[in-house]
Amino acid sequence: MGEIEVEVISTDTIKPSSPTPAHLRHFQLSFLDQVLSPIFIPIILFYPMDGDVKVDTIERSIWLKKTLSMTLVQFYPLAGRVKDNLFIDCTDQGVPYFEAQVKCQLSEFICNPDPMQLSKFVPHALDDIVDIVLAIQVNIFKCGGIAIGVCISHKVADASSVWSVHNLDWPTSSLP
Repeated sequence: MGEIEVEVISTDTIKPSSPTPAHLRHFQLSFLDQVLSPIFIPIILFYPMDGDVKVDTIERSIWLKKTLSMTLVQFYPLAGRVKDNLFIDCTDQGVPYFEAQVKCQLSEFICNPDPMQLSKFVPHALDDIVDIVLAIQVNIFKCGGIAIGVCISHKVADASSVWSVHNLDWPTSSLP
């Protein structure tokens, strides 16, 4: 497979569906997290289009944004910003959310994966930003399949904790 073309078509900031209570607005980082460089853990989840379910791309986009907004209420530090490398300011600034079109079929990529092109499925806007905690990029393939690229700050989560939360709440085989 040749070079994959991924074009970001929209950018948004998703905020929690209800405000973080005042007593939870200061999330102290541990000493190790304070001295850790700003590293983002990239995770990409691939979802083929279910042939039995015809869901409009716009409907799916609205649903993903709504569920992210609701999730941020429970995981409020993810919508905050790292301040002075000491704590997370949990005042609901929101999560950068990007939607992108992928100019190929999901099966083309899955059948001939190229690890060098995986970075196209995660948000690049974080390259020079150190205070963001989480960013999401939803990549929509020609066939309707989706790759959800997640970048989460290592200051608040490691791969094991992210995967534990994923297994509790999200279906791994298909997107509703």
